[in-house]
Amino acid sequence: MISLAGIVTALLVAARLGAAIMFMPIFSTMGVPKEARIASVLTLTLVVAPISPASPEFPGLAALAFALLSEVTVGVLMGGAVNILFQAMAVGGELISLQIGLAMATFFDPMMKTTQSPIGTLANLCAGVVFLLSNLHLVLVQALAESFALLPPGNITAPLAGGAVWIPLVGEMLSLGVRMAGPVICLTFTVNVFVGFLMRLAPKMNVFFALGMIVTQMAGLIMVFLTLPILLDVHHEFVSDGVKWIRVITNVSGANGPTGLGGP
Repeated sequence: MISLAGIVTALLVAARLGAAIMFMPIFSTMGVPKEARIASVLTLTLVVAPISPASPEFPGLAALAFALLSEVTVGVLMGGAVNILFQAMAVGGELISLQIGLAMATFFDPMMKTTQSPIGTLANLCAGVVFLLSNLHLVLVQALAESFALLPPGNITAPLAGGAVWIPLVGEMLSLGVRMAGPVICLTFTVNVFVGFLMRLAPKMNVFFALGMIVTQMAGLIMVFLTLPILLDVHHEFVSDGVKWIRVITNVSGANGPTGLGGP
């Protein structure tokens, strides 16, 4: 027989899992049907809720509403942290497109739900394929399930403390994006220096538009396709750190308060 405590525990588990999954990479893509997301949350709740610690008794509806809101907040912080890490590839792709002159040619990227350059869209889609084929989504879902053992449902005391984790994450994401675009940036700088010398030798020739843009785009595209497998591997390892940050957010949202921001 299902008890009231079991129903409340299932609601709290579903709140945290649902909020996290809705903000995680791939799951938050516009192309994913809403029915599939709801079915995933319900299935995971049926699996996780029976093995999760029972939630404490709440004195009233206000306390229960606050507990549900806290679970949703922590779930958003967990899923959003992984999504921030995932955007490093998009940042690198945008910088590459800007350097080789393809920033004006934009496409709609369903993963970021906005328009992006061709290189950024291609890199983001490739990163999504690697994310799925490496079963990284299952690893992150497992980390979400394990968070209920570290922080039982209904025991969140500092739901917003995990927001401080996003600050270093954004810095790391931007840093990796710039470093991923580094080879193309160096290549375009070399090409521009070469074109500058030609313009000095033949000042009456419009070398930049006749030769510079074509060489820059061709050399940049060749460099992108040569380095894309390496960039995807680096990006995959970077996103794998999302498991660590999920545990950090779990720790700082529990009874210990905002501690342990440096790692799990």
